[in-house]
Amino acid sequence: MNRLPDLVREIAAILRFDQPAWGTRRIAQVLARLGLNVSRTSVQRIVRQKPRRRPPTSVPAKPRKRHKGIRPKRPYHVWFIDLTTVKTCFGFRSFRVAAIIDAFSRAVVAIRAFAGEPSAIEIVHRVRRAFADAGEAPGQVISDHGKRLTAKRVRPCLRRRGVRQRFGRS
Repeated sequence: MNRLPDLVREIAAILRFDQPAWGTRRIAQVLARLGLNVSRTSVQRIVRQKPRRRPPTSVPAKPRKRHKGIRPKRPYHVWFIDLTTVKTCFGFRSFRVAAIIDAFSRAVVAIRAFAGEPSAIEIVHRVRRAFADAGEAPGQVISDHGKRLTAKRVRPCLRRRGVRQRFGRS
C-alpha cells in the first residue's frame, strides 16, 4: 500500500497555497529538505486531490476591539509626560530626564534632567512650571504607569487645573 501520511499532504497543500508559483518539483525538493521523501508525481497527485484553499492550522483568534486613539485638535490640547534614563560614560553614569511634549505640534513644552530618581513633588513642580510657561493647561495628559506619574500628589495637581490624566497601554 503506497499511501502518504496526512501530515505530508497538509504540508504540501500549505506550500502550494502559500507559494502558488512553485511547481510540483520545487515542492518535492522542499519536502525532501524536511526529510520527507516524496516524489514529484506524488506531489502532483496531492495537488490534484486537495482543494486550493489553505487548511485550518489553528483556531482563528477573536477580533480585538479597536480603541480609537486620542487626536489632538489644537496646540496644548494633549500633552505627553515621560521619564527616561539616559546613560553616559559607557553606562557607568546615568541621569533621568523628565519631558513634557505637546501632542499636536510635537514641541517640547518642558524638560528637566535629574541626577537621581525624581520625586513626585519634583514632577508636580515641573508640571506646574509647564502650565505657567504655556499660559494654559492642556485638556488631557497622557503618561505611562510609572510610580512617579501615578503618585497621589500628581492627580490632584492636574485636577485643580481641569486636566484629565490618561495612561498609555502598558
